[in-house]
Amino acid sequence: MYVDVLHVGQKRSEWVGESDGYIMEYDNVSGLILYVLFQRPTSEEMEQFAENEHFKIAFMDYKGVGFFCLKFGALPWGDCAFSPNLYGEKPVFEEIEDGKGYPLNVVIIDRETGTIKAIRLIGLGNTFSKHFREWCEESLRRNMTRYWYLKTVKECYEEYEIRQLVKRAEFQYETSPHREEKEQYRG
Repeated sequence: MYVDVLHVGQKRSEWVGESDGYIMEYDNVSGLILYVLFQRPTSEEMEQFAENEHFKIAFMDYKGVGFFCLKFGALPWGDCAFSPNLYGEKPVFEEIEDGKGYPLNVVIIDRETGTIKAIRLIGLGNTFSKHFREWCEESLRRNMTRYWYLKTVKECYEEYEIRQLVKRAEFQYETSPHREEKEQYRG
């Protein structure tokens, strides 16, 4: 399996000109990888991704497509769609031991230059990680096509605003600057 090694200062031409927003990916080695694309991120925006800021993540299923909603510090909620069915080689979602969770690698990119400005690693909560793994395993059994995925993403965004996605989330996780954790599950 190919592992992509990323580092601050690295430039990629494929990131230049992308729209502002979030892209969530998963690989068997690194876990979840969130690409945050901002045009010329300001120092104030960059500060919101620091470890001493609040972080919230919520996950909702809409007709088999997953939607992550993420909030960093004082930034507004952001979101992105996700499906493990879009990878050529199906990802493996390891069992989650009690007290552990999936890693979330946050990669902040200046989309104007394609440069990585910062990387942060966040350990997701045990309950969130277990429910996410369950959802991924179920999703892989559905064997969704790219066409269905794109159609469903469009439909969901036409029906719901981000505040509604957060409200409808099946499970959520958050951390505070004091390392306090909170998990919720609406099962």
